[in-house]
Amino acid sequence: MGKQPTKPPEIIAASDAVSDGSRDLAQHQAFVMWLQDHLGGIQPAPLSWLDLGCGKGQVFFAIEKNLDLSTRGRIAYVGVDGSTEHTAATETRALACRLKSVDVRRASLTNLSSLRGQSFDLVTIINTCHEIPPKALAGLLFDSIALLAPEGRLLAYDMEQLPKDALELGALTWSRPEIDELTKALVATMSPADGAVATGTWNHHSCTAWNMWVRRSQLKPPKPLAELRQTCLESAAKVTNQILERRLKSVRDTLEVLTTHGAATANELVDMQRSLHDLWALDRARNEL
Repeated sequence: MGKQPTKPPEIIAASDAVSDGSRDLAQHQAFVMWLQDHLGGIQPAPLSWLDLGCGKGQVFFAIEKNLDLSTRGRIAYVGVDGSTEHTAATETRALACRLKSVDVRRASLTNLSSLRGQSFDLVTIINTCHEIPPKALAGLLFDSIALLAPEGRLLAYDMEQLPKDALELGALTWSRPEIDELTKALVATMSPADGAVATGTWNHHSCTAWNMWVRRSQLKPPKPLAELRQTCLESAAKVTNQILERRLKSVRDTLEVLTTHGAATANELVDMQRSLHDLWALDRARNEL
């Protein structure tokens, strides 16, 4: 009998989240500048924000320092994370910012049914995609898009590689071209206009990262999104499997070279460690339900 598909755990044990008021993360700086622009102006509007994988609320250090009290008071915040420790920390930080409203809940990111019927001006998925089971990522992205208000936006950001001293067993990172390919396959049935999906690359001192925006106003689905979910996920599943197979071949090729010739440099030792982590993550991903 062959290996049976398994349901992956919702939380990776090695998952970590930053909570350090002395650190200004680059992705948060860019995000807070966007908030300043969106919430400013002559007739500032409130913002409903869904933060998926909210971690320990690190972003609120930047929000508290850079947005005045009246601006923060226009943010209606909903945070979701799979860790009780994380949600407790986020709730504390968000309440300290005195937002318009705060709702932080522990829930699986692969099942957002508790949010059904709501809509948000902004949905964020920051430094989280590498912890989502790879075959479940398209579902998370689709459900995030489905929760957007008519003018809403989805912002996702993550590392292309985890720092060499912070590898997480079971985690699988995505490159910018891979996330671009997956997201565009996912929305292809939604009649996307040019610019509906935009991606970028960011070089940091310890890693490179990608960002991705989806603009709901530039998607013109022929049916309600709920009726398109299965079709969209089937298209995305084909691309996901292609990406995983390409990644598996690349990792095997790297390990074959290192097995034959050895790791002669510090960089090659890091490549070996990364490749072994990726091999395990890819093996798990291939056997997901």
